[in-house]
Amino acid sequence: MMKNNMQGNVIDKKTNKLEYKNYINSLFDLYSSLLTEKQIEYFKYYYFLDYSLREIASIYNVSSNAIYDQITKIEEALEKYESLLHLKKLNEKRLDVLEVMIDDVGKLEEIVRRINDEDLNRVFESINKDIKNMKELEKME
Repeated sequence: MMKNNMQGNVIDKKTNKLEYKNYINSLFDLYSSLLTEKQIEYFKYYYFLDYSLREIASIYNVSSNAIYDQITKIEEALEKYESLLHLKKLNEKRLDVLEVMIDDVGKLEEIVRRINDEDLNRVFESINKDIKNMKELEKME
């Protein structure tokens, strides 16, 4: 199974297992609320707890092949949601914009300090505080 990563490069599920796992986990973070409870359970056992298909199958008293099919369907569903809604892509763009804003504020800070205008300093501090708050919110996600 070949999937696109953040940079638009193709991720081969078999040769880039860790990269694919990170990719599919990020989709799960965004779209898990669109899955059924059973799908969420299967996903968590397989991806979070690293259970084998056989171990999951024994928990639910089904075949390993049934679990494999379910995991495949879950991955496909997550990828379909991303292709339709683009939340991951939009989130990455938002993070890129935030990083640019942080860099720009750093450059602006020196200019504002040299001008030494009280009103300008207040406005700058307010903007700087807002950007820091945005950055803190990103850490919470």
